[in-house]
Amino acid sequence: MLSQIGHVSLPPEVIDKVHQGLPLSPSEDDMVKRAPLVTRRLLMNIPRLDPILETLLHQFRPASGDPPPCLGARLFRAVHDFDVMETRGAHGNEALAQMREDVGVYDEKILDALGELLGMESSSGQVDYRDIGELRVGMVLAAEVKTERGAVLIGKDTEISASLLARVKNFVAHGRVKGSFAVVADEAERAA
Repeated sequence: MLSQIGHVSLPPEVIDKVHQGLPLSPSEDDMVKRAPLVTRRLLMNIPRLDPILETLLHQFRPASGDPPPCLGARLFRAVHDFDVMETRGAHGNEALAQMREDVGVYDEKILDALGELLGMESSSGQVDYRDIGELRVGMVLAAEVKTERGAVLIGKDTEISASLLARVKNFVAHGRVKGSFAVVADEAERAA
């Protein structure tokens, strides 16, 4: 992926910290912020890449920046950060909700489109996030439940039955499903 090509300038331990979401020292943070410049320098002599270079150079600028980054950079930022959050265990709706809390960082229209495209935001009502011990028979899932390898275990809008709850608990107990579960709030209240 071209967006990561500038990471060749980073020490392996800094790359590991970035991928694990660990805090960086000020000097490490400066190195990471300079990586898009390294990407630009490495790719700038390749013909017809100018629009891509613009996207890569400004990929981590906030959407509300002055001037705002190009559409490609805003799209890339949203998709990249969403992917990072899911990789670290946040379910789709949970990741989108966290991104919406960072006002000005992301383009709201892009977040709306991402949620719609991935079928993650519930049209049935407000979404709540519950740990495995808080799930109850009768709750309705507001997002797919996926295994750590990305396989869909349970589809969105599925009502939790006793056998389904037992299955999910088994997957959690064996470390194959992690994180919290998105449930439709109205259903969560009725089932509680």
